[in-house]
Amino acid sequence: MDKFFDEIDRKIINAYLQDSRLSYREIAKRLGIAVGTVMTRTKKLELQGIIESYSAILNHNKLGYELTVITEIKVSKGKLVEMEKEIAKICRKSVKILEVGFLPNLIIVSGVILILSKIKL
Repeated sequence: MDKFFDEIDRKIINAYLQDSRLSYREIAKRLGIAVGTVMTRTKKLELQGIIESYSAILNHNKLGYELTVITEIKVSKGKLVEMEKEIAKICRKSVKILEVGFLPNLIIVSGVILILSKIKL
């Protein structure tokens, strides 16, 4: 972290992690600091790339995304990073694939990539 990252920055980040829709005013009220401080610190955190974006957490079950899939892919020696990039590219293009996670410990042990993914039905 940057030497300018302090306890106030950490508290602001935690407030956004709890609810990314919070206004500067609400965060200031919760932390007992000035609105201008929250605004300035938030902009600084965005410029430094510490806060990259704000997002919503959706209830996938209510949206009909109920299927979790584990896929096994054998990868040639030395091609793991290339394979992960290719899978990520495919996932970005697919509306049906919501989330993908790799299980790295299993890759090392077995030489097989296990992919945990949530897919739209």
